[in-house]
Order: sequence, then structure tokens, then C-alpha cells
Amino acid sequence: MLLLILAGCSTSLPQTPVILPTETSPIPSQPATATKAVMAEAATIWSSSQPPTLTPVPTSTSASTPSPTPTATPVAPQYATLEDFWVGEAVWKLDINNTNLPLGESDTVYIGEDEYWSYLHASFQSAGVVDQCGDPVSFPGCTTLWKSIDGGKHFSLEQPICLFSCATCPCENSRDHIEQQQYPRVFRTPGQQYLVYEFGAYVYLRASLDGITWTDSYHVPSTWIWDRPYGLCEGDAVIGLHPHIHQELQYDCLVGGPPGVFIEGNQIYVFVALGQA
Repeated sequence: MLLLILAGCSTSLPQTPVILPTETSPIPSQPATATKAVMAEAATIWSSSQPPTLTPVPTSTSASTPSPTPTATPVAPQYATLEDFWVGEAVWKLDINNTNLPLGESDTVYIGEDEYWSYLHASFQSAGVVDQCGDPVSFPGCTTLWKSIDGGKHFSLEQPICLFSCATCPCENSRDHIEQQQYPRVFRTPGQQYLVYEFGAYVYLRASLDGITWTDSYHVPSTWIWDRPYGLCEGDAVIGLHPHIHQELQYDCLVGGPPGVFIEGNQIYVFVALGQA
């Protein structure tokens, strides 16, 4: 059975946090092109063409000389590519049933050796998390950092505290997003990391040199959810009728929601949902 592995990508970017722009910029008009770039870059394969071999047993030259026991030569595992998966020649295999990560969406990145870091939104309810002012965090919660040193088999939260600092104490949800830093997604480059998350359908971006201390949040322009009296929308941003939302909670337009992030050269691509997508 093949185990599908999605490989991280590296690019060349500045070694200091970027200065996030303040002007409003349009949403990329060709997300499909960026998606193809992600697929092409991510479909890296580690494989070994050498089959297992056994040490041959020499012929006996003396009745008193025992024959050595055959030993197998370790062979690197073969991993599938995304192309193998799309055509039905690979499947996902569950290796560890419980890695100790609590309820909440997360993104796990490879640090090196057997170390992995998982950025997961958690709350006082799910993991006893408090904000950096010491107050309990409501569900779904803020971004927290979980670490594994055994190859991703088990994770632990070193400090049950929100990763991002608040501007002042006590934390203010509308400013610090302390109660919903949901669906965190991380992209690592040499010496720098970028993270995006959702707050009430708005999408925010942060940068970090070490993955621990992060810049202030930057609102990705034009990402939010709204009714037409507050602004016009057309095309893919129109939500339309939706069978799973009560009429009184229905919005007209969406550009946002659970995000994704990808870096290529000096370009930052942020992926968002549109309308009913």
C-alpha cells in the first residue's frame, strides 16, 4: 500500500519579515494557475529503485564453521506522487490513530530530523488555552503551537497560551481575533514563515522569522462576507440560495473563509472561498 506524501517547497525570500502592504490590492484573477504551480511543486517523490537484497550464504568449508544468518539490507520506502493519487494508483494510509492534537483545524510543518510543529486553533474548552493576558479563550479559539520530536507520532503543547500577542490587555476580539484564529495555514521559506487564518470570513496574514514570534495581523484586501446593501458583488462571489444556512443568517456575497497560502518567488498567493464554493 502506498503512502501519499505532500512535500514542502522552498523559495528564495528576504531574511527579514516583509513589510506588509497597506494599500488595497485586487484578488488574484487566475487562481487556477497558482494551483497548478502548487501541484507541480508539491508532487516531489522520494523513491528507491533498489529491491531488497540478502547476503548470500557461503558454502561450508568446515564442519566446525557455522553458516552466517542471511540479513536483509534496509531499503528506503517508496512514496506516491499526487499524480498517482489522482489516477487512483495511490491511497492515504492511516499510520497513527491519535497524535494528541485536540479538536481544531491545524497545519503541520516539517522542521528537521524527527521534529514537526503543528499550528492549531485551540481554546480553554479544548486544551485549557488562555490568551497572553491570562484570560480563558472561547471556542473555536486562537492559534497555538504544538511540537513533535518523534516524527509526528505524538504532539504536545509546551505552553497553553495563544501564540499571537494582543495589542493591549485585556485582549479585544475584534482587534486581536482572540476567539477565532481558525484554519491556520503555514508556508515556510528559508529563514521565514507566513501564516494565514480566518476570522469571521475575513482572511489575515502574519509573518515570522522563527515560527514563534509573529508580526501584527494584516487584512488580505477584499476578503469578507457581506450583504448587498453594504457593497455590490457579482460572478463567483455571489452566494445565492444555500440549503444549509437559515434564511436569517444568509449573506449575499463571500470572498474569504478558510484560506490557503503559497509562496513562489517574491509572490504571496492567498487562496480563499468564493460564494458557495
